[in-house]
Amino acid sequence: LPVSAAGIFQSNLGGEQRDEYASQANQAQFERDLGASVIDEIALYASRQQASLDKALSVLGATH
Repeated sequence: LPVSAAGIFQSNLGGEQRDEYASQANQAQFERDLGASVIDEIALYASRQQASLDKALSVLGATH
C-alpha cells in the first residue's frame, strides 16, 4: 500500500484520534521502520501515465 493509504485509515478515526495521528505522521520514520524507502506514488503514476500516452501516440503515428 502507498503511504497515502494511511490517510484512508486515519479518516475513519474520530476527531481527537485523527488529530493525534496527523501530528505524529512521519514518512522518514515509517521508512526506517519498514526498512525500505517508499516510492512517491504521485511521481510513479505521472510517469506511467506519460509512458502510456507516449506509447499510444507512437502506435497511432501521432506526436504531441
